[in-house]
Amino acid sequence: MRDLYVLRGVAGCGKSTWLHNMGLEPYTISSDALRLIFNSPELNTKGEWVISQKQNKKIWNLIYDVLDKRMRNGEVIFVDATHSRPSSLSTYKKLCAKHMYQLNVIDFTDIELPVIKRRNANRPQFKRVPEEVIDRMYKDCQLPLDKSVKIIKPNEIDKEYFTKKSYDDLVMEADSYKKIVVIGDIHSCYSPLKQYFDENPMQDDVAYVFLGDWFDRGIEVKETLQFLLSIYNKPNVFLLRGNHELWIDNYVNDGEKATITDAFRKSLSQMGELKSELGKIRSKLIDAKLLLFNGYGLCMTHGGVPKLPFFATPAMQCIKGVGEYEDSNFVDNEFNENEFFEKYYSFHGHRNIKEVPIQNNRVFNLEGQVEFGGHLRIVEVTPDNDKLSFKCIEIKNDVFDNALKRKEFDTNESVVNELENSSLIHKKDLGDGTSSYNFTREAFWDSKWDNLTTTARGLFIDNDTQEIVARSYPKFFAIEERPETQWRNLEKNLSYPVTLYRKENGFLGIVSSRNGELYICSKSTNKGDYAGWFKDLLYKSVNDIVAFNKYLADNKVSAIFEVIDIEHDPHIIPYLNSHIVLLDIVKNDFNDTFLTFEELGDVAIKFGLEYKHWICTVDSFDKLQSATETVNSWDIEGYVAVDSKGFMFKYKTDEYKFWKYIRSIRDKIAFGKDVSDLITDKNKIIIEYMNHYLENEGAEKLQKLSIPELKKINYHLTK
Repeated sequence: MRDLYVLRGVAGCGKSTWLHNMGLEPYTISSDALRLIFNSPELNTKGEWVISQKQNKKIWNLIYDVLDKRMRNGEVIFVDATHSRPSSLSTYKKLCAKHMYQLNVIDFTDIELPVIKRRNANRPQFKRVPEEVIDRMYKDCQLPLDKSVKIIKPNEIDKEYFTKKSYDDLVMEADSYKKIVVIGDIHSCYSPLKQYFDENPMQDDVAYVFLGDWFDRGIEVKETLQFLLSIYNKPNVFLLRGNHELWIDNYVNDGEKATITDAFRKSLSQMGELKSELGKIRSKLIDAKLLLFNGYGLCMTHGGVPKLPFFATPAMQCIKGVGEYEDSNFVDNEFNENEFFEKYYSFHGHRNIKEVPIQNNRVFNLEGQVEFGGHLRIVEVTPDNDKLSFKCIEIKNDVFDNALKRKEFDTNESVVNELENSSLIHKKDLGDGTSSYNFTREAFWDSKWDNLTTTARGLFIDNDTQEIVARSYPKFFAIEERPETQWRNLEKNLSYPVTLYRKENGFLGIVSSRNGELYICSKSTNKGDYAGWFKDLLYKSVNDIVAFNKYLADNKVSAIFEVIDIEHDPHIIPYLNSHIVLLDIVKNDFNDTFLTFEELGDVAIKFGLEYKHWICTVDSFDKLQSATETVNSWDIEGYVAVDSKGFMFKYKTDEYKFWKYIRSIRDKIAFGKDVSDLITDKNKIIIEYMNHYLENEGAEKLQKLSIPELKKINYHLTK
């Protein structure tokens, strides 16, 4: 993982060929390759094609910048350049110290000069180097390197070398210990940690693995650090780097000027003078560990991996976990289902949004929300004849900040900064002191979904206070649209009961209260046609608009509506009249706190509103599938489902998807495009009708022909 391999040798000595033969090109940064990106080959004064050297300064600045970014990610890296002078390694040394890397030089300087010149002569003309340059490089290469650099000769390395090295770095025989204790995320919650060690004093013949995230959020910072300083140097203690330890990296490197979170800055202030000791802790942090114990392998990471890490696995994937934050269950299931790992167990913390129990077959999740008054999770592993025995322990934390969730996830400067700094989030200044934030087209089309992009959907922020003015749902997905909504994963991960509501077919409208007035918005703005149409229907529907405004203001909530406007914005599903449906009411914070269905109904009845339609509540996966088959036969868009832990997904009926497809074909026909290759037995008649309609009525009228109208026409044509 944290290895930088710098190739050293005269041009033409075989460095690039060696990298190719070893299969290492995907991990390589090549100075010549970058030169050919900046400039194509050019003529020299002799009329020979050569690689341009004009952009060298820019190229090396770029190389160091790319190196810095890759090192932040903890990748194994090879640099293909001559590096003839020892001084050429100085920047690498600084970067390695910054990112806790080992600097290795793969040394080709033993290749004899005549051999190098012969190879150089056989290269394509633009790659040849003048002989006088080769002579100078060769002389420089004889200068010795200092002892801090590990020198490796290419003939000492075969294709198994790096796999073996990663195995040696990662693996440790642990049979000398009678027990292995694995401890999950601590987050400055010293009390439950102390309780465990009061009851189970630390012993020299027991191995202790701490999975990371020692600080942030909890309120016992100094006590936690004092405990950590008392044990970090013990040979039987292993400290994994969690994502919150990344702030320690930044602080040790840059001091008070470091880029760190507000939460970690608060932790630093509580550490007092002890924060000067963080460098010692950092020196002991590891990204992953594989303990061999009683014939089994115990894979330790902070974030969770679907397979055992190897030399090319970026350290950041061990720290933050493979995939997105919400993919933890899928990663764990992948590890469990891989028969190759049947004698291996995975232990991780960091992410547990589904609040799964500690043990799931061969995977142990030790994230227990201890900082929110949850549990410190611990697993004791002991031999049991030719097997292993696991004792799962949860210790309740009663010493925490009751307001922490609100403080951590309410609108605040750090959250808004994340939104504004993301290339996948579009900010629209609305000109009235508020801005809207929504995911970009790139995020949508390339499925770049994470906690940030799914949150930025119908989100309106006050520019000055940075508080949420109004908000909608976080984006949620249709069945089979994302890994988490695939049927096989729903079967494994849903928490019952699951409630299904009718999915209405209109557009979303959001209303809250700001400065004593209703704040009405739709389609990322509080202006324009859609917001105006929603406002008209809202004022016609609410029986007491003043009282409704007061309710929204007093409770600091947003009301989310489906707006069905058959005059201005007809969709796929036919409705008798324009109206609005109250879908949900949500707190204006980032905690996704929605009213219950019963509470929503009370509010709707009070203000004379139609609210979302309950379909059914199911208590098993079989019943969910049966309900889905039933809904699929109805003439509705589909359903929205919510499980007992608030996980949302949606289902769209086959009929709805068919007519949505017909709408796209209608638009193609209106624009004069040939759709003959789209004709099927099911859509043949309606496509023929639309082509005939175009000939007689023209493109403009065809585009205005609504899908409900086309459905009626198709019904009569096919009878």
